[in-house]
Parts: sequence; structure tokens; C-alpha cells
Amino acid sequence: MVIMMSSGIDGLSSVKSEKSTDKIIRQIRRGILKGDLQPGTFLGSEKDLSELFEVSKQTLRETINALEYMGLVTRKKGPGGGVYICRVSEKMAHDLLFNFFCFQQLSPEHLSEMRIALEPLAARAAAENITAELLARLKGLNMASEKAFKKGDFNEVDDYAVLFHKEIGKASGNPLIAFTLSFVEDLLSQIKAIINVDREFAGNVIMAHKKIYRAMKAGDPAGAAIAMLEDVEDVGAGLLRLSRKAALVPINDNGEDPSVFSYLASALQKE
Repeated sequence: MVIMMSSGIDGLSSVKSEKSTDKIIRQIRRGILKGDLQPGTFLGSEKDLSELFEVSKQTLRETINALEYMGLVTRKKGPGGGVYICRVSEKMAHDLLFNFFCFQQLSPEHLSEMRIALEPLAARAAAENITAELLARLKGLNMASEKAFKKGDFNEVDDYAVLFHKEIGKASGNPLIAFTLSFVEDLLSQIKAIINVDREFAGNVIMAHKKIYRAMKAGDPAGAAIAMLEDVEDVGAGLLRLSRKAALVPINDNGEDPSVFSYLASALQKE
């Protein structure tokens, strides 16, 4: 039996005979995917929702807690309070993926392989749809990187380099590529902060990004893709050099480099 909510939302029904929490979450997700539940949609008070789904207040509260953890809903108190649909933030999605990959023995090489596969595609797509606004942002980031380099702040150089790559990812027009690259860049950024980016590494990044920018400005998608591939491969080699130099974690018995999270854990132990 489908029960209409006072807010006029269709598709949410009793879950009395089902595994309540999972079924409620599935209904909410389905409503979001169909477009029936948009960010800001009021679902109702906890009391209303408990009656709608025919579950106990405790079960409903546990379900809302789970949905909040997923970033799909938020609670508001006071007048007009209740449960609302909200948009999952990129940070929250990154955090959840981070938790997942903690158990996956993810290596810096894995991250480089992903970048080699996706970043040239992103650069090509961005160059095909280049705008004056994107060029201005990329130029500004390159100028900021050079300024940081002259100060000798190589970690700041990397901060701007990460933003440079994220801008190109967003400009690809593919939200999956943009999100994946943003996540990978954030992971790499944490590693680079631990192993201490040096002058050689930072200088190579600046030169590579200038080359990418020139290809973008020239409206050369193929050139942008090639320049990006060269950058990603150089960064991968540079990370390998720096990580072994830092020796935070020894190479394992199989001759393989340790996981990304081994580096992070070792750094935390030293704080």
C-alpha cells in the first residue's frame, strides 16, 4: 500500500513486512534518482515518517542516522523542522571512498595508472570546449605556482597544481571523470605533503603545466592530451623517487612499494 505524504511526495510506502532500514533507504535513493526528491525536499517530521513507513521511532531514527551519514538527508530543528533531502557534498563522498580504500592496499602506482587513463581524456575534452574563463583560471593558477616556487614553498606549488588538474577535470564535462580525478588528486596531495615535494619536483610540475596551458590556449586537444600524459608520467616517477627517499615505510618483502595508507599512517605516528 502506497501512502501519500502530506508534502505530496509519491513513491514512499510502508515497509512493515520488509527489512525496514534497508528498504527505506532504497526508497529514498530511488526517489532521488527519479528526480522526485530534490535537495531541500521536506520529507516530514520523524513522527510522520515513522507512521508513513509503519516502523518504530527507534527504527526510523536509526534509518535517518544512516541516511545522514550517507549525506542524503539532514535534520532541522525548531519551526519548520524535520527531515530534508540534501545534496551529497564532494568532501563527504571523498571521505566515504577514503574509508573504503583504507582496506584495499592502494599504492601510489595505482593512483598513477588511474591518472594516466583519465587525465589525458580530460585534457582533450577540456581543450575541445575551451573557454576564456577556463584559460584565465589556468593561467592564474600557473602564475600562483611560480610565485610560490620563487618563495621556496614547494608544497604551496603543489596546492595550486592540484587545483589546476581539478579545473581541467571539471572542464571535461564528464562528472564521473571530474569526481574521480578530484578524489585521486586529493589522495596524491596527502602523500606529497608527507614526502616533502622538493625543488626539482615542483619545477617539473610548473613546466609541464605551462605546456598543457599552451596547448589549451592553442585549441589543440591532441597536444593537450599528450602534454597531460607526460605530466602524469613525470609526476609518477617523481613520487616514486621522493617516497623512497623519505623512507617512511620500507619496500615490502615482494619488492613492492607500500600502500598509500601505509604512508599516511606512518606520518601520523611521527606527529
